Amino acid sequence: VLTCRLASNLARALWTFEGRALAAQQVLVLGEARLRALVVPGAGAQHSGTYRCLAEEQGARLPAQEYRVAVL
Repeated sequence: VLTCRLASNLARALWTFEGRALAAQQVLVLGEARLRALVVPGAGAQHSGTYRCLAEEQGARLPAQEYRVAVL
């Protein structure tokens, strides 16, 4: 579970993996208000890499959190 704390209640979290947006069917995004969590069901070695959470609000995207993940 990767978490992302947003600066605003109005912002939405956008998650990327290795620089590419994650499709909704690939992951589960949970949370309320300013805290979001990313879950990758059935994570395997192919899911190792860099995950980033971007906060999007009023057309602007700002980096909020970054993780380097190693799945063994």
